[in-house]
Amino acid sequence: MKFICNWIIYYLKNFQGAASITSLFCPRPTRTIFVDAGTIRISEEIWGVGAWCPETAEFISEPWNPIVCRESESKKLKKLSAPFLETYAMLAAILTLGGDCREILIYTDCNPAASIYGNRWCKTNNKLNSYIAYSDFVCTGRYLNVQVKAIPRERNFGAHYLSHGQRDQALRYATLRERVSMHRLQALYEDEQIL
Repeated sequence: MKFICNWIIYYLKNFQGAASITSLFCPRPTRTIFVDAGTIRISEEIWGVGAWCPETAEFISEPWNPIVCRESESKKLKKLSAPFLETYAMLAAILTLGGDCREILIYTDCNPAASIYGNRWCKTNNKLNSYIAYSDFVCTGRYLNVQVKAIPRERNFGAHYLSHGQRDQALRYATLRERVSMHRLQALYEDEQIL
């Protein structure tokens, strides 16, 4: 509850915009983004983030930042959390590839990540909640309406191969023109503020 109150207070202090009610009734998305996160170790790096947008042919294919990997680790098992990384990848892809399009549809092959995004809440990792709040704040400032849909892995091979740094393989499934650097997420709050 304290997290939600902090977010609302921060939002009300900083957001100075207004949104058109007609923007809520767009019949189809103006941009689609396919996203996947990998956890394979390649040459001392953990790969990674893969995302592409069919409308622009822009794509992301990067190894994970070691700090993000540490933040994703489960407290009990000390293993990388795939739902954390998938959700982080979605948030970063929205801010990187979404531009100023009003309606964005994200495709992921991770049901837990789609659920976390839909609920705007992760019960096991407060850092991820802070990243979600940051992404929501930026999306609100850009007037973005984002929906997430889970799809089978077979329909997400382009992003899957990009998440492992395999651009040539991804080209068999995705139209790729320009590689862009991933938007690094910021924590909207420090952990102790949202506990």
